[in-house]
Amino acid sequence: MSEIHLKAETFLNAYIGAFEAFDAERIASFYNAPCVTMRGDGEVMAFATQAETSDFFAVVVPKYQHDGMTSFAFDDLEVAGLGAASARLTCRWRMLRKDGSVIRAWRQTYVITRRDDEWAILCSLMHQ
Repeated sequence: MSEIHLKAETFLNAYIGAFEAFDAERIASFYNAPCVTMRGDGEVMAFATQAETSDFFAVVVPKYQHDGMTSFAFDDLEVAGLGAASARLTCRWRMLRKDGSVIRAWRQTYVITRRDDEWAILCSLMHQ
């Protein structure tokens, strides 16, 4: 497994940890400011600041809790470097209940960029 693939897995596992903590600010810290996201229904949202991203996840996280989400899992990870300061990650996500049953599943692509010495999500696209 390549170094960039291992870094991507580490990044996504830490991202899962933020969701499992139900911490909107911590989730938002994985995103660049500004950033853009496209949801599965095609809605595009842009967030100019970290606070806007955090406010968005402060609404999303309780919905996930209401759905019974306790964790996420990813697989089928594809990683491609995009120069020295960015990469593309694509994976299949599964939102899971406590008993391990799947609430929903989807594919998602991220364009990540280097921010200081860490990666940050610049663009997130949900798709099938």
